Amino acid sequence: MLNTFAHTTKRALAVAVLAMASVSAPALAQGCGGEAETEENGKAALFATCSESQAQEAVPAQLPEVEGAFEFVEGVHYKAISGMEIEAEAPYLVKFIWIGCPYCIDIAPYVDSYLADNEEVTLYTRHSAKNEIWERDARLYYALAQTGNTAVVPELMTRYVELRRAKTPPEHADFEAFFAERGLDYAELQTRAEGAEVNALVEATKREMAALDVKYVPTLVVNGKYMVLYSDDIETNEQRMAMVEYLMAKE
Repeated sequence: MLNTFAHTTKRALAVAVLAMASVSAPALAQGCGGEAETEENGKAALFATCSESQAQEAVPAQLPEVEGAFEFVEGVHYKAISGMEIEAEAPYLVKFIWIGCPYCIDIAPYVDSYLADNEEVTLYTRHSAKNEIWERDARLYYALAQTGNTAVVPELMTRYVELRRAKTPPEHADFEAFFAERGLDYAELQTRAEGAEVNALVEATKREMAALDVKYVPTLVVNGKYMVLYSDDIETNEQRMAMVEYLMAKE
């Protein structure tokens, strides 16, 4: 079904037509798939597939006011979903991430800027547990969340991406020192990461990802009803956030 959204906005709508973005902005709307890489011996590598061809540093989402008609097609640009287990009242946004995903870093300032302009919208973050490695990372993320320490996550994500690009396994990195420098006990985080509360969050995330068929991160879900899809038409994070704004207004 074709839906048309036409209005003036200072957020997220940085082009007059979807296809125009490739002329003025790099193709940033990419993601990490989480399919395990393999080593020469056939064993799963410590990092999962995540194309780096377009990865760039995140930039603040300072978007101009523009006017124009936008057409978002259900089944192409977004889909109706069910299966989110978050109990919340709309409006809210769910962001699926992996802490080693450079594209999750790229989209963060755009989401933050949208939330700053839409204070009534609540953000919930789910960490993908698509494979064994990402589940390990999800446990660390949820341990940080459970202890109120998500402020360190942006730095942790940058560190993970650096390790991944250097092909350095996380267990060979000095995370004890990383967290100690930020006033946190890595051993305590690891203990909490195996606790009942984190177990429940990981299992809920797995069920949600299966129900929604989440293939890549970052993935955005609006009000537990609509999921932004990966499409050749959606080339920038500005366009992703334009769709979020459209779906927020949708019944």
